[in-house]
Amino acid sequence: DAGSGTFRLTLRLYELAHRQNSTVLLRRAALLPMDALAEETGQSCHLSVQLGSLLLVLMERTPTRRVCLAVGEGTTLPLSQSASGLVLLSRMTDEVAQQVLKDDPHYQAAELLDRKAINASLLKIRQTGYFVVNSDLTAGGMDIAISVGVDNTDTAAVIDIPFISRANESDARTELYLKAAQACAAQINRNLGIEA
Repeated sequence: DAGSGTFRLTLRLYELAHRQNSTVLLRRAALLPMDALAEETGQSCHLSVQLGSLLLVLMERTPTRRVCLAVGEGTTLPLSQSASGLVLLSRMTDEVAQQVLKDDPHYQAAELLDRKAINASLLKIRQTGYFVVNSDLTAGGMDIAISVGVDNTDTAAVIDIPFISRANESDARTELYLKAAQACAAQINRNLGIEA
């Protein structure tokens, strides 16, 4: 306000946020494949991107008429503390990933064995392009995270399916979810114009 020198929130912030082409592009490319993934698996799924040393949940899709684990849009977590974050870190050069981890207070506060386990996970993910792991955030939970987009660009992202593991069927169900997530990631990449 020119008269008082005070500020007020307007729709300008909304307009600026929605001019981010990569965000809009990712959301458009992922919407239908993620809806199909949520319905096929009966689980929620989310699309996340890097925000400094944090993971930002950009979009979440949930199945109809199901009880499932959910992570709300806009949620942030340390990259080093989530399956999706580790997949994003694995897509960086080792030098860049180590710099991001250096700026991550959760990683720096972790025990040496935990830091070694994180680095070992990064190597494994670089080989496979995905990560299947027991959740550190949800007791009895698992995460399947798979990369989408182009490395070192604003379209580098991760699709994640969080779910509760049942001892009697976890391996078969995990394999089905992984295949569904891989198909979803491939469709998102095609929607982004990335050839397989």
